[in-house]
Amino acid sequence: MILAAFSFTFDTIVSIVSAVFALAAVFLSIIIFLISNRKESYVVFDKAYANILEKGLENPSLRDPIKTCDYDSFLEKDRAFYFKYCAYAYMVWNFLETIYDLSNSKKKRKRDLFHTWSPVLIEENKLHYRWFTKNPGPFKKEFQDYVRNYLNDITIEQKTDIDSFLMINKYLREEFPIEELKDKNQMIKLLIKGQYRLFTARFTHQEECDKTIIGYAIVYSNSDNNFIFVDYIHILDEYQNCGHGTRIFNLLMKEIKGSDPQGILFEIESSKSKDENSDRIRRRKFYLKSGASELYCPYRSPYKNGKSIQLSLMFRPVDGKDFVPKEMLRAFIKEAISTIHSDYAHTSEVIAGYIDHIPNYEANSEIVIHHGNLEDLNEIIEYLKLIFPANLIIKKEKIVALMLTQQYDLILLKDQEGILLGFAFGFLPKDKNFLFLDYFMILPFYRNHGYGKMFIEKICVKSYKTIKYGIVCESMVPPDSETDEKTFIAHTNGCFLEGDYAYPLKRGKIPIKLAFYPKDGITSVDGEHFENLMKEVLLTIHDDIVNENNYDTYLKAIEDFEK
Repeated sequence: MILAAFSFTFDTIVSIVSAVFALAAVFLSIIIFLISNRKESYVVFDKAYANILEKGLENPSLRDPIKTCDYDSFLEKDRAFYFKYCAYAYMVWNFLETIYDLSNSKKKRKRDLFHTWSPVLIEENKLHYRWFTKNPGPFKKEFQDYVRNYLNDITIEQKTDIDSFLMINKYLREEFPIEELKDKNQMIKLLIKGQYRLFTARFTHQEECDKTIIGYAIVYSNSDNNFIFVDYIHILDEYQNCGHGTRIFNLLMKEIKGSDPQGILFEIESSKSKDENSDRIRRRKFYLKSGASELYCPYRSPYKNGKSIQLSLMFRPVDGKDFVPKEMLRAFIKEAISTIHSDYAHTSEVIAGYIDHIPNYEANSEIVIHHGNLEDLNEIIEYLKLIFPANLIIKKEKIVALMLTQQYDLILLKDQEGILLGFAFGFLPKDKNFLFLDYFMILPFYRNHGYGKMFIEKICVKSYKTIKYGIVCESMVPPDSETDEKTFIAHTNGCFLEGDYAYPLKRGKIPIKLAFYPKDGITSVDGEHFENLMKEVLLTIHDDIVNENNYDTYLKAIEDFEK
């Protein structure tokens, strides 16, 4: 009871603090709006901004860049700070949007006001952009575009002077583990020879005299310039978690300017490492989300005193590149590592230990299709209960019976480490024209990463090669939802079939659409083939409800598919 009372009091205090800050933001906006046309409007803005800074001085953590760039992590560990900061950040961005709105005025005085305050917009953006990326909703679209495309536009510059390297070398010594650092003289030698290239990242709007950087990268490239090996890449702490890393990575991709561009190679902590620290996990997720894949091999990096360190080798291809032969990857890696670590006598020996194990790069090779058994079914049933309404779930006994008679195939999508990403039940009709997927699902945590499309491609190309036309599944997207349909087609390379189909229930039915994923080269399919498939599905999977006499209650004509 004491704990409960304390919790209530704490939440109440947090709510009051948040409300006070939010009301202050609204009050500031009203005052600025009412007096913005008066001569003393500069004074009004001065006072409003002074009030913001005063609150920051009273609570220094609200303007601590290390905290603000990671504010959402405090929701669990320091709720008081989290809610207080959210209210404060809203007040700041509300003030900045007011400045921006006035800048669009035709009155010269108001345009001058914007130029006067633009340094404030730039500096406050650096502190509070993370919050803005998570909470853009309250602000006008034009202002959102300005913040994303101007205030946070990034460029990278190649540096060849020794002073730039010495500055970056200081960051390296502070930010990377000692075992990942190379000898300073070796790095200078590589830079002088042009084998190393040093890039610094800065905001595009920065003045030339402003030497502030957001991050940096040190890469190796050869004369062909078809690959880049990223040896070091880092975003300064105060700029992390804002999408800047992705932007810098994309800009580095544009530096691959050879006649046959392939992609970027880099090394990270081993996926087999027992050290499950949050930074390692976050970095790995960042690279996977950026489109990189691990090249599974016993990769090691040379280290001093004849030692080597186990790491993972990763590759991100240029857009449109689905396959890179192992011979090309091996040749470049051998050249890159031999050059970068030429100061170690045992480098060639370390390379020999893994070079012949580097595989081809194949799109989607990081995910694997498994065929599940009755033991796996228990876990999948739990997911079904979490994701689907109870009246849409087939009884476990029925699923078991279908699996035992090999009419249902439990298909599991996993990564190379065995983590479950998604699942489906496959039904192969007698004519093998299609594969019907029941309960096709990517787990919520892994959605929006393209795994749905990968799942379909893996099934079509590798697991069910004998199917003639492609894959059909039921979609729970409302039949009249135009937006969802366009999104669905864009993300999965599928399409909806025109026709009349309903999911059978014990009492009634639910009209739903059928989705079709054609195999490569399939441009048309007669609607009768779809009707035959769905009749067999209804009479087999739903035979406790559907029979020969009533199946047309759930299935009407399905139109032909034309691509």
